[in-house]
Amino acid sequence: MYRSADGKVVAAAAKETGTATLTYPCDESFYVTDGWVRLNVHGGDHFVLTKGEFVYLKKGTTVDFTFGPGFANVAVFMDSEPFCYNSESEYYNNTQKLYERVGLLWQKREE
Repeated sequence: MYRSADGKVVAAAAKETGTATLTYPCDESFYVTDGWVRLNVHGGDHFVLTKGEFVYLKKGTTVDFTFGPGFANVAVFMDSEPFCYNSESEYYNNTQKLYERVGLLWQKREE
């Protein structure tokens, strides 16, 4: 995981399964590294991304996700306010809060 010094950018890799609905608390761009994901953007498009494809989602956008078998991605989260922690120990003590803040849905990752 990468965190910028000002706490406004985080980059991470993740694997997801199941379904989820998320209203983005920050901007996110992600690149699908394996599998597929179906996105239903509320008030917008419905589409499927597969390995090698990229999407950018703006803060405030609500999306329904269906994650296909083996889905994995590399994502960058960006905001005008810091959403990271100032020290490694604070980061490690608050990992679940960080995942919730950037919308990685900690509970879904355990399925």
